[in-house]
Amino acid sequence: MRAFKHISRKENAEVARVFPHAHDYEWEEVGTYTAYPVSLWDRWAHEITDNVDDLLWGVTKEEEARRERCTIDLSKGIVSLFSIYKYNEHRQRFKRLASLEQLLEDIERQQYLPGDIFIPEIRTIYREGHDYTAWFFMEDGSALEKVKNMVERSGLKFIGSKNT
Repeated sequence: MRAFKHISRKENAEVARVFPHAHDYEWEEVGTYTAYPVSLWDRWAHEITDNVDDLLWGVTKEEEARRERCTIDLSKGIVSLFSIYKYNEHRQRFKRLASLEQLLEDIERQQYLPGDIFIPEIRTIYREGHDYTAWFFMEDGSALEKVKNMVERSGLKFIGSKNT
């Protein structure tokens, strides 16, 4: 079973009204979103040390697994709490989550949530990055309170914000 399924034209139009710039990652270019990155640390790794590789990867297997669990837990929390969509570039349409159970299994198996997740109810785009970092892209910060506790429970911290 696939985690996401195609939706009706009407539902697609409703989601597209919230995210009109989804096609071809235009939303990254339009300048209307603010990026709210979260990570293991409250600063960027290069602000902590000159030896970023050692900070990120010079740890025991147990510590590496603990760190990975933080972003995995956040992603699983996000997809479990909200109605989520993915954007299919090829078809230029949104797809809705069809099976939460399947998606959670996929995240556990892959140890990663690939692609951008569109969350209309809080007008947010979520992306799991690399180096133990995830991103919330919001038109304004009003939805931060809705994800703040989830971020903290996962063991991550907000780094700051920058406009995209």
